[in-house]
Amino acid sequence: MAVKPSALPSVGTAKATQSLAVEDPSAAPELATVQGSVMKLQGATLEVGLQDGGLALFDVGTKQNTMFVRGEGLGPAKDVTMLGNHPWWIVDGSQFVSTCAPGLSRPTDIDLSGSGLVGPIRRLSVWQEMIVAHADNGIRFIDPESGQILTPEQVLPADIASLANQGVVTTSWKDGSGLFVVIRRYAPRTNPKPGEAKELGMLTAWSAPWRGDYKLLGSYTCDIVDFKDAPGPDVQVNGPSGPSTLPHGTGPIGNIQVSADGIVALNSDEALTIPFYKNDWVTQRVSTAMPPHYAQETAVSDSDMWWVNDGKLVRASLEDGSSEVYVPRTRDRVLGIAADEDGAWVLNSSGVTRISEEDDSTSKLFVKYQAGADTTKPAYGGQQRLAWVLQAAERPGGKKLAADSAFDFVQDALKTAGVPAKRRQALTNTPGDEITDLQYGDVIVKGKNEAIYVGNGQEMTAQNGGVQTLPVSLDQGASIHRFFLVGGRVPFGSHSLPIVDIGPVFPIGVNRPDPGLGTDLFVKVDANSPYDHPFLQSHYELLQIAERWIGTPYRWGGSSMDGTDCSGFVTSVYKELGIKLPRFSQDIARAPFGEVVFDELHFGDVLVYPDPKHCAIYIGDGRTIETTKGAVGYSNVYKRHRAYIRRFLFN
Repeated sequence: MAVKPSALPSVGTAKATQSLAVEDPSAAPELATVQGSVMKLQGATLEVGLQDGGLALFDVGTKQNTMFVRGEGLGPAKDVTMLGNHPWWIVDGSQFVSTCAPGLSRPTDIDLSGSGLVGPIRRLSVWQEMIVAHADNGIRFIDPESGQILTPEQVLPADIASLANQGVVTTSWKDGSGLFVVIRRYAPRTNPKPGEAKELGMLTAWSAPWRGDYKLLGSYTCDIVDFKDAPGPDVQVNGPSGPSTLPHGTGPIGNIQVSADGIVALNSDEALTIPFYKNDWVTQRVSTAMPPHYAQETAVSDSDMWWVNDGKLVRASLEDGSSEVYVPRTRDRVLGIAADEDGAWVLNSSGVTRISEEDDSTSKLFVKYQAGADTTKPAYGGQQRLAWVLQAAERPGGKKLAADSAFDFVQDALKTAGVPAKRRQALTNTPGDEITDLQYGDVIVKGKNEAIYVGNGQEMTAQNGGVQTLPVSLDQGASIHRFFLVGGRVPFGSHSLPIVDIGPVFPIGVNRPDPGLGTDLFVKVDANSPYDHPFLQSHYELLQIAERWIGTPYRWGGSSMDGTDCSGFVTSVYKELGIKLPRFSQDIARAPFGEVVFDELHFGDVLVYPDPKHCAIYIGDGRTIETTKGAVGYSNVYKRHRAYIRRFLFN
């Protein structure tokens, strides 16, 4: 059972000082220009820790400030969290925790220097309606009601407290229940590869409701933390060779996200998802197209993991590992990410920006590309001709391109690929196209430097007679020019190349063309069409089956009414109709049977969205049934503007 804190002697009572003045919200910074150091999304509130050690809260719907606390300049805010409607935060290098209640004139600083913690407070979390302060040698609990500072032994069952004192702790708490996770040293790793963690850890987790029994969920040997020695009690483990004693260890765990449903953790090459609602403790390994390298700036939504990698922002699907990379147009470093089902909030030194399909400002700040070796394979027509030109230039005896300068190299490559001189002049006399996602053959102009994008985050250029392939980079003044459209066509102004069938499946616009796709094809939504309503017996059966799933909670990897993800829901509905679809959404898009739709949505069609990875069933009048807002429910097709459209129900 959880122990009621007020019934025990505490390590101490919070020593409160009131030194930071709460400012008038009208004087607060705006979301787009806030000078933040750390950020978290708490329900409908963005909590931003400030560079001066203060705090700002913003409503995500209105983007308006709801609380502003100016700091004293002792250091930047290190971490933030919320308990109820009270924000809590720590300043980097300090041993005090700050909190502020709405309507009060000053926040409270809680001094933990006498609580037995060694060194500064590293992180904050919430457990059993208490704040957890994490230091290198252990944790302390702060009871907001009594002001007591408590040790693990005073809050946790004895066996859990013993383990909590031996390693790194992280917690999740929501709606009266949560997960308590301890990561301890386990054993040295045998022959780690360069860049991999040198030690294995033992991750152990429990679930518990408010003042209820703790349930052991299991233990998992993992390589998601590289430990360092830290003050604290020795670690006791039962390893392969029997019991052993190891030094107490700690490590950075920004690569580990704990939610009410489970854990997502990044190691060197994969994302590990551990959905705790499953009784058999199944850990799924998702190989991501962009390796995560234990990234420490991370966030997780229902179906995606976000992280920062070499200054670029990555979003990877937890279904199939497909990865999108957002290349910033500025030199601002990403300081924090907060993800939701429609996109992410991104904190950098200039302020907070929004990445989503609905936000037109995204292209001004980032340009994205798809990661993976398959993105280096061009479409037919112009893109394929350009690829042949570039490959020939690198082969011994192949046709060489001018390589004395980047400009000459790009001009010669485009000319050989069939782009006329008048069109090539766009590189010097036009500002570029409105490009939000890079495609093979796009030309990137950065000052006097030019390069051709060749897929998978690489650009090809030349100087001093040598051809170079480098990681793609942008700056605020970079322009992007598109000469080849999907389908083999060259844009207006060039001589025409043959339109070649690019294959049976590719995304098109939904209810309107999407210029970013390089094609004017789109699927029309027509509520007056006789096909917009059930007209087959299987349509009525589909609707009856799908509506039984309404309210089913979202769960990673789930495909039952205990919990389901988006593709689990769609495949389960169709399975009951006798149609076996591939398990993951992007595989449904490329199923080797059924019809690919390019003209009009019919009742029962499946929409597979590439950005973000998601799928839904169309039920007429612009509506869909899909996993939305954490559960299966109704939505519509108007929020997203590109999709693969597949039809599996026929006469």
